[in-house]
This record gives sequence, structure tokens and C-alpha cells, in this order.
Amino acid sequence: MNVSTDVEPGNWNNFHKKGDRGNSNLRDSIIGTRLQGAYLTDLIKFYPETAGGKVKNHFKNNKGELERHAEWFVEEMIQLKEFFWKDNSKLPLIIIVMGKTATKSLFETAEIEKKLREKFKDVKVYFVRHYSQDCKKELPEKIREIVREIEQDL
Repeated sequence: MNVSTDVEPGNWNNFHKKGDRGNSNLRDSIIGTRLQGAYLTDLIKFYPETAGGKVKNHFKNNKGELERHAEWFVEEMIQLKEFFWKDNSKLPLIIIVMGKTATKSLFETAEIEKKLREKFKDVKVYFVRHYSQDCKKELPEKIREIVREIEQDL
């Protein structure tokens, strides 16, 4: 959803910091699937905070600011689509949103899926628990379920 702490540009410490609860959940969930190597980004840029509830409350109370982040996210997806899929325009844009409570709420409040559908012919959005939560069994199962569904559609 957002960066958890201030990090130096080019430094991957935000994701690979030792001792952070759950950081291996995402890696362990996608390794060996077609999602391995997928693009990972934040919905909320430049807002360091580890508590999803605080992020959700801040942006629920600052909808103009949330709208700006939504526009950046949609623009980022447009640029990715143009760069990676310019020769495969029939492929869907697949978004897996991590964070079933805070992120899903912001995603829906900002109507991001609607905005993406205005720009892309085929959009698929899935919501799963955030990888930092204690979901060692649930997340891999849900990721594999999503991968099976995606493979059936392609």
C-alpha cells in the first residue's frame, strides 16, 4: 500500500529488512508461480507509515490527496502497459491488491478500478491479505488460486 519507512533511493531495505514480520510471506507465496518476477509497487507514494489503519484514516480524511495518489497509480499502470505490453494489447492488466482492509478501502474510495477500466479494455483486480500479516498458509493458497484463474483466462 505504501512505503513503511524512509529509505534511500535505489535501496531495497524497505522490503528486505531483516526481522520484519511477514516479509518472507510474499516471496514464499509467489516463488515457482507465474507471478515470480512480477512488478510490485505502492498505491500510496511518499507516505511512510507502517500502520495500515493510520494510512487509511489519513487518506479517508484527505480525499484530494488520495485522488492525487490514485492518478499517479493509474498513470504508472499506463506507462507499464505501454512499455511491457505494447505488442500484446490483448493481455489483461492484472492487479493484485495486498491489504484486504486498508488498501481495499482506499482502492474503492478512490474508484481506482473504475479509472483503470476507462483506460484499459481488460482489467482484473484481486484482493488478498497483506503479506506482512500472519498468513503463512492463507497467502500462498490464495496466490496459487489467483494464478490458476489467470492461467485459465489467458
